[in-house]
Amino acid sequence: MGRMEGDLAATATVLPRARATLGVRRARTLAWTVWTMAMVFAGVAFLFILATFSVDIPSRGFGFRGWVPVVAVLWATIGARIAARQPHNSTGWLILAVGWIWSVNAMFEEYATFSYYPQEIDLPFVVGMVWFNNLVGAIVAGISAVALLVVPDGKLPSKRWVVIATAAVIVTLAAVGVEAFWPRRLVPFPFDNPFGLDALRRYESVRPALFAGVDAARGLQVLVPTAALLSRLRSARGERRQQLKWVAAAASFATVTAFLWAFIDSPIIEYAQIAGIMLVPVAFGIAMRRYRLYEIDRLLNRTIVFGGATALLAGVYTASIGLMQKVFVALTGERSDAAVILTTLLVAAAFTPLKARIDSYVKRNFGTDLPGTKGLDTFAQEIDDHLKLSDRDALLAQLVKESVSELGAVSGALELNDMNAERPMTVGRWTGDAHLSVPVHERGDVVARVLLGPRVNGDIYDDGARRRLERAAATVGLALERITRRPRD
Repeated sequence: MGRMEGDLAATATVLPRARATLGVRRARTLAWTVWTMAMVFAGVAFLFILATFSVDIPSRGFGFRGWVPVVAVLWATIGARIAARQPHNSTGWLILAVGWIWSVNAMFEEYATFSYYPQEIDLPFVVGMVWFNNLVGAIVAGISAVALLVVPDGKLPSKRWVVIATAAVIVTLAAVGVEAFWPRRLVPFPFDNPFGLDALRRYESVRPALFAGVDAARGLQVLVPTAALLSRLRSARGERRQQLKWVAAAASFATVTAFLWAFIDSPIIEYAQIAGIMLVPVAFGIAMRRYRLYEIDRLLNRTIVFGGATALLAGVYTASIGLMQKVFVALTGERSDAAVILTTLLVAAAFTPLKARIDSYVKRNFGTDLPGTKGLDTFAQEIDDHLKLSDRDALLAQLVKESVSELGAVSGALELNDMNAERPMTVGRWTGDAHLSVPVHERGDVVARVLLGPRVNGDIYDDGARRRLERAAATVGLALERITRRPRD
């Protein structure tokens, strides 16, 4: 009977962990699936841009061509990494949603451009795509407003902010409704709103004031929630303040320019707003990389950094091709396919060394997880070769730090077999739930234990991971035998 009760207790302990692990895996899969879709959509948009760069496209009234897919890549990448790391935090999912919507917008916009300029190919679904793109600004503003309210923990600062969140949702629905059903031409394309209500045509005289009011409401919609982020920053202390200041600065700049755009039709405000939209995900990345916001050690790993760097490079690349073609036509007067091919080859040749430099910079600066870490194998080899570390506590602490980073653990701890030792040294948000434990021996005695929490990706620690940690722990044990411990003050 006692054995059966023990088995039932073990089952009750294991099943919630298994469910939690399965939930993390599903969330991670979903986040990266949405991210992959966004990357594909942005890539298709860039291809359409390249295919029509030699064509004079009518002005769309905002920004330069190619900024939308760049923004999509930046927002989707940051959002996916947060959502995959902390699936219960709504912040990551909201940022990911903004990036995904931008990517759809980019693909639809360039698809429609390819269809109508320079000739009307009459591709399917163009009208519906252009209609949807006119709603994107209102939708993105609404989602961004809610995201600003819940940064960084996914919750409102207090119940008082429920009113602001509700107002943001109402403004979003109203703005989407006006954009969706008001009869007007969908600039710069030669057709009217397919879902425009004829009954609203009698109010055409109020349309300019109405749309100006919608723009102002959208500006306030994102400006007011920034106060929630600033209030968090004001009360934050220490590392949390360092984490939030980057995000707060970028968000404040972006929301102020968005608000000013409703009243000041200026190219300076226009491009400042685009810069602000790009700076927000960059600020998240800096906060995560430098101050471990969301306790993410590998946020800006090579895949993430290459994604953002490639997006920015692609935007500059496509813009440079258009500029070179215009210069070529101005100098030679030729508008042939040869001009397009020649200018594309020239820009590609110029960007090859730039891409190589970016590649080298990323590998040099973002190839490791935490500042100062090198990987378990390299770390163990350096100890075995040099044994230059003279502080045993620092050596053991470095072992835990490298273990968490290399094996992808959420957290870790160092447990010392010393009655006089202070509380265990920890990395990350240690809860005491050890999924892997490896002892450190010194002259045959266990002097410490390295404890690792669950892995970020939800996988279990296999035999290979255990053997790698045991080899590193054994090397550290040999080093400890040669270190004379300094007396405590």
